[in-house]
Amino acid sequence: MRISYIVSGLLDLYTLIILIRVILSWLPHRSYGSKLSRFGSLIYGLTEPLLRPIRRALWRHQGGMQVDFSPMVLMLLIYLARGIVLNTLLRLGL
Repeated sequence: MRISYIVSGLLDLYTLIILIRVILSWLPHRSYGSKLSRFGSLIYGLTEPLLRPIRRALWRHQGGMQVDFSPMVLMLLIYLARGIVLNTLLRLGL
């Protein structure tokens, strides 16, 4: 299996996880210990390390946002990185 397929699949999976986080943010929070709460904690744990610095940077430039655009910015960055990385891997024949 080519490395480019693996990288592409992982980036697609992470983008899906970000979309799930966005959908979960629209739902009312469930009580601690429920399956949805544990699932949400997992999703938040996977996405927050990359979303937090983006959110801070946006917050400084926006002066306090009403809407969190950090997931959209992160998905755009993933899209750009994916193009660069996959193009490089394909040129190397990987």
